[in-house]
Amino acid sequence: MECRLTNSKHPWQCQILLRRETNEDGHRVPAKEERFGPLLHDKSLLEEMIRRAQLAILNPDVPTKFFETFDTTSGARHPDASKQLAFSSNVVCLDLSRPDLPDLSFIDLPGKQAT
Repeated sequence: MECRLTNSKHPWQCQILLRRETNEDGHRVPAKEERFGPLLHDKSLLEEMIRRAQLAILNPDVPTKFFETFDTTSGARHPDASKQLAFSSNVVCLDLSRPDLPDLSFIDLPGKQAT
């Protein structure tokens, strides 16, 4: 996950993007970012939208639009989701802005949780 913070005059908002750097076979392709879902203004929606974006990245054979409104708590799956990846080099990006944020980017890499 990549977080890009921007100082802004606007109230809090977040746009989620998917950056695809590899294809379904794991081969490198020219990086391309696409918007995922609407511009968020409600922080309470962010966690669920991140879960959906992660599923979109891990299911490259399923149309991205399917996950934009997918209920992650239902246990339902798309018929093509049987090929879900365990890991992907592709990235969920968060463009966050609000008045008190510094202009800063950071990357959160998957790893072990501290015990």
